[in-house]
Amino acid sequence: DWDTGETGRDPGSAYPGAVRFLGKQGRFTPEEIVDALCDLDACATFVAGRLFRFLVGTPPEPAHLEELGALFRAAGLEIAPLVGAIVRSPAFDASIHARPRYPIEWFVHVLNALEVPEVIEDHLWVLERLDQLPLLPPNVAGWPEGDRWVSPSQALARGSALFEIADTVGEDGPWFGFDEDDPIPEVLARCGIHDPSDATLAALDEAYWAPFEAEEVNALLVYLALNAPDVVLA
Repeated sequence: DWDTGETGRDPGSAYPGAVRFLGKQGRFTPEEIVDALCDLDACATFVAGRLFRFLVGTPPEPAHLEELGALFRAAGLEIAPLVGAIVRSPAFDASIHARPRYPIEWFVHVLNALEVPEVIEDHLWVLERLDQLPLLPPNVAGWPEGDRWVSPSQALARGSALFEIADTVGEDGPWFGFDEDDPIPEVLARCGIHDPSDATLAALDEAYWAPFEAEEVNALLVYLALNAPDVVLA
């Protein structure tokens, strides 16, 4: 229901006959279909693998995948124990910058760094341009994974978005008060970069010497930091 946001089942639109599903024939309710899928051993393993890849950025080793699937089944398909097992695994600790941030993750990170007081409708064009508008995935599989989120077109879209989001903060934005003699540590802290790469430090150091006023240099440093691999990769 587009007016209320509530969902329901319209029996008049459903196929009334018997169907064959997973080797059984009958007239199944939606709940029975979901239960039958969840009862499959492959379901727990599949979900565990997808969640691991989402959080870590790479597929789990086969033996680790079987362990996670077994844990997920034993937990009655409760997500929390599975997430806990993944984030406590050595693979998670070693997964720094192993996958691109999804646009919505980067968007929230930027809003926090720029201290945007609230998300307003004017900001949503950013996610539309970056191809991840909330609640509107391209298909039932959701948004694709992989390096498409760090393509050149994405980098250009992020760069232009930064300038326009910053305009909503105003000229008294939070980055203009940095130490003029050594602003880079404050910039890194604001942008959530706690272990910057040598390449990021070199780029920021070069930008510091740009022939601009101090406020413009500080803004440039923030824009560069928020589009650096240290932020774009999770």
